[in-house]
Amino acid sequence: MRPTGVIVGGWEYIIAAYIITSVVLIGYATSLILRWRSSRGNPPR
Repeated sequence: MRPTGVIVGGWEYIIAAYIITSVVLIGYATSLILRWRSSRGNPPR
């Protein structure tokens, strides 16, 4: 009898979720750095 309520496998989804999260966070960090660098020399409006 197989145990019920146990997820078997599924590592593909976990790896995909980590990859998607990493891409989003790296993109956001890049956006913040680029905006920060471009606003350093400009006076506030």
